[in-house]
Amino acid sequence: MKKRLALLMMVLAFLLTACVASVEQPDGTTTESKQQTESKQQTESKQQTETSEQTEMTTTAETTQQTETTAETESPADYTVFCGNYSDTETVEGPCYTVSIISADNETGEMEFSISFIGPNSSPVYSTDVICGTVTSDHTVEFEWEDSWENRGVGTLIVDPSDPATVQLMMTVTEEAEVNRATLSTKEQYKTLTRR
Repeated sequence: MKKRLALLMMVLAFLLTACVASVEQPDGTTTESKQQTESKQQTESKQQTETSEQTEMTTTAETTQQTETTAETESPADYTVFCGNYSDTETVEGPCYTVSIISADNETGEMEFSISFIGPNSSPVYSTDVICGTVTSDHTVEFEWEDSWENRGVGTLIVDPSDPATVQLMMTVTEEAEVNRATLSTKEQYKTLTRR
C-alpha cells in the first residue's frame, strides 16, 4: 500500500509539473512558450548590440584612416614661390615701397628679405639690411627693422600661399631718427605689393 501511494504521488507530481509548464498566460501564451520567446528576444538583442558595436568600431576606424590620409595628402605651404621683388607701384620713381624676398625655407619657415621706400622724385631712399623672420601658421612674419637713416620699428609681412603674386606689408616706427625726411612707416595700414 505504501509503495502504491508513493508511486501515485510521483505520478501526480509529474502531472502537476507538466500542467504548470503549459499553463496559459493572460496574453494567450503558455509559460513554456513565453520562456522560449524571452530567451529568443534576449539572444536577438545581444546580437543587435554586438552588430552595432562592430559597426561603430568599423566607422571609427574608417574615419581615422580618412583623417590620416587627408593629413598625408595636404602638403605644407611652399614659401619659396615668394622669392623675388614686390612693390606697390609699377615704377620706382616714388613714392614706392619695395620688398625683396631673398630666401625661404619650407621646413623651418625662415624667410630672409629686405624692405625699401623711395620718396617722391626718387628721394630720399630708406632701406633695411636683410631681415630674418619666421613664417607662422597664419602665413605672417613679425619682425623688427632698422633703416639706413637709423629709424627703428616693427612690422608684419603676410605671405598667403593661395596668392603668391602679392604680399601685404605693414610697418610702424617705434624710434625715429633725429635727422629725418620720411620713414618706412605705412601709417598703421597694410600695403599690397605686387610681384614685379
